[in-house]
Amino acid sequence: MRRPAGIMVAVRIAGAKAEQSAIATLHTQGASHVERAQGEWRDGQWIDFDPVSVPDVLDSHATAPSELARLLSDRPADWKNTSNTKNT
Repeated sequence: MRRPAGIMVAVRIAGAKAEQSAIATLHTQGASHVERAQGEWRDGQWIDFDPVSVPDVLDSHATAPSELARLLSDRPADWKNTSNTKNT
């Protein structure tokens, strides 16, 4: 299995309760693929993450277009998408 293309968010947690909370939060915010990985976190970076390793998928589901539209409509009024903004 390969990882789907897209934005990746890494969450550093300790413990099963924190893991379940993190998974629930990711899904609430529209995550469609959640996996578990082990690694070393140093100076704010995951230094040994291997993006081509076989993922340990916890949950994977496609977000239906209607669900995606609902999630986007629930954003705060001051939310701004800056992913396509260029610094000039």
